[in-house]
Amino acid sequence: MADILAYLELLRKSNIGVHITTVIPRHELDSVVGGLDRVKTWIVPVHDELGWAFAAVYPDGIHKYNMSDPRSETGPSAWDTEDAGVIMLLDI
Repeated sequence: MADILAYLELLRKSNIGVHITTVIPRHELDSVVGGLDRVKTWIVPVHDELGWAFAAVYPDGIHKYNMSDPRSETGPSAWDTEDAGVIMLLDI
């Protein structure tokens, strides 16, 4: 988890024009998204017992990545800590 937290801090400092929340448990996603300033673009990293996922929150919509059963994944997966950083970077 330390690698992902370091990567998120690197993204925060890179001034990419996207706001990144703290890591939250999956069950808090709806309430956290509901409290965000929807004029801005946000990345919401999610971690639970199944692994990593994230939501990209735009003024006009929300895209959720790897919020499904990890057994249905093919290719790189955010459930795999080694792949999660690359997936987040590519999807931003």
